[in-house]
Amino acid sequence: MYKTYNVKKTAEYFLSGIFAGVLIGISASVYLVCPAIAGSDIVREVLFSFGLLTIFHLKYNLYTGKAGFIFKEEFTGFKGTAALFSILIANFAGIIIWSFIIGFTKYSQIIIAGAQSICEARTGMPSLNLFMSAIGCGIMMNIAARTKEKSVLTVLCVVIFLTLGFSHCIADFFYYTVTGFKIAYIRTVFISVFGNLVGGNLLRFWFLDNSKSLDNSENLGKNNHEDN
Repeated sequence: MYKTYNVKKTAEYFLSGIFAGVLIGISASVYLVCPAIAGSDIVREVLFSFGLLTIFHLKYNLYTGKAGFIFKEEFTGFKGTAALFSILIANFAGIIIWSFIIGFTKYSQIIIAGAQSICEARTGMPSLNLFMSAIGCGIMMNIAARTKEKSVLTVLCVVIFLTLGFSHCIADFFYYTVTGFKIAYIRTVFISVFGNLVGGNLLRFWFLDNSKSLDNSENLGKNNHEDN
């Protein structure tokens, strides 16, 4: 019975990651189609946030949303780290599924053409530049994850990272997959994955340091008050 429960829980956990990948794929597709239809960057950037808002609302597992909590909560120890990267694999699986589906839709050629230009830009970036771009996205995604009850902040985080051209490893994987994955993309995938992880935790460690300082200052204030 216990083993059956674990298998079911693991399957649900992985499926949650797959659905999250599909949602990011849908958002990325709309992002690529919008210039041809609406001709507005702000419209497509706001619409991209559909995926992240839905993922937060349904509590699906998205790597860029969870990466900022490594070594914390359910991501502690070896099993926790493995769980985080299983989410990444599930997200990639969801992207592959959506890339196949989108190939049969009305705007598939527009999506592929738009994705191709992004792929060329990513592969043309020096590794350090791409890494810093991924760090920027990680920071934005961690802010979005921390403030997920505030939908406006989530949308703003998405608009900012897209406007600045930051690298979101799951969205980028869609661009790579829908155009036909190439060996040259492996470098950019690894850099973006690691950069999103680092960026997601930079802000978190800053918060932790501040919270410790705040606790110490509060305790010091209490002690001084008691002494007086």
